[in-house]
Amino acid sequence: MLHWGEEYFKDHKIDSPRLVMELLLCDILNFKRIDLYLNYDRPLTNIELDKLHNYIILAVKSVPLQYILGKTQFMGLDLIIDKRALIPRPETEQLARIAIEILENSKSEPIKLLDIGTGSGCLAIAIAKHFKDASRQYFVNAIDNSPESLKLAQENAEKYNLDNIEFNLVDILIEDISLAKYDCIVSNPPYIPLNNYQSLDKQVRKYEPKSALTDFSDGLTFYKRFSEIANTMQDNAMMILEIEGENTEDIINLFKDFNFNIEIKKDFAGLDRIMILKK
Repeated sequence: MLHWGEEYFKDHKIDSPRLVMELLLCDILNFKRIDLYLNYDRPLTNIELDKLHNYIILAVKSVPLQYILGKTQFMGLDLIIDKRALIPRPETEQLARIAIEILENSKSEPIKLLDIGTGSGCLAIAIAKHFKDASRQYFVNAIDNSPESLKLAQENAEKYNLDNIEFNLVDILIEDISLAKYDCIVSNPPYIPLNNYQSLDKQVRKYEPKSALTDFSDGLTFYKRFSEIANTMQDNAMMILEIEGENTEDIINLFKDFNFNIEIKKDFAGLDRIMILKK
């Protein structure tokens, strides 16, 4: 079955065909990948075959594997994921690690963090869980303008019984908001310029929420809003933002009047990806 699936996916131009087939079978059988080979002669039941058949139909339609399985990995966490939110990327894990490192060295008590545009809740949940049993109090407020995304994020938080995180429906583009009580603000906003949206992978455009990818403008809408409310940040606070990598100077210029110390971190491809603004 594994061999057949690999060949079938090859014929349908599916990337990493063997890996995809392995992961589909692992989900159906509740196996780790090594278990597939330790149990190579185990026949599939009719129920398992029917489920695999449905999975294969979706895979051939280029539905992202994470949406097919309804789950994804982020910072070692198993998160529920579906069309209500963007699939978390490795670059956002990089943002989470940077935020955790900075918060660990913060002198505040309690430490308060704001996650703007939480989506699946991946950033907020990874950070809140990391500090769940810390000796100091860490509190995370996650906001989003999508009720559906917030419901998904809450479902993910409930899996880990987190009592140091809350979710709120807020649209920062139209609502007044102060950053004064937060030690750190993190965000992975929609930053793809609308002109660049069509160049994204077809699978991404077809299945992932468009509003989580592009601001339907020049890609700077949310950064402009961040710069408008940056003056409400407390002294020594930080803002950590994921950026596209092609408009770094444009974003820096938005904050030039605020006397921020700005640091840029590159991703694994060598592109500007994380912007750290220290007040």
